[in-house]
Amino acid sequence: MTELSEGVYRIVNVGTGRVLALDSADQVTVVGEPGVEDGWQHWLLSSAPEIGDGIWFIANGLTGARLGLGEGLVSEGAHVECSGTPIGWQITTDETHPDRHRIAVWPASELVLALPGHDIGSEQPGLKLYAPTSDTQQWQFHRT
Repeated sequence: MTELSEGVYRIVNVGTGRVLALDSADQVTVVGEPGVEDGWQHWLLSSAPEIGDGIWFIANGLTGARLGLGEGLVSEGAHVECSGTPIGWQITTDETHPDRHRIAVWPASELVLALPGHDIGSEQPGLKLYAPTSDTQQWQFHRT
């Protein structure tokens, strides 16, 4: 099992191989893009004990802006971005693959962060209902 701790990571989607990144043009939109070594793809994990045990804030490594929901509503299809009210994220180890994680909205929800990989033009991650076999809902954290 891969234990997470506070620090800076690149967050890679298992299903698509794309890396979570803050769009450098508007510094708000979060996208999945091919892996390159730049700060837009660096994310700082910090524990959020004021919210609950096992809850994390995820902030961009260059701007410090925390990952939240664009529309502000926890609903299927909502896109994540770095604006508005930041939220806490529950990051859990995948049941089948201990080197992979699921990123769920907090408070506890069946909505997890996914990166649709097969739809043309859908490179913006969003919330999807938890599906145990979906690799587009699985993430690997690579410490930078």
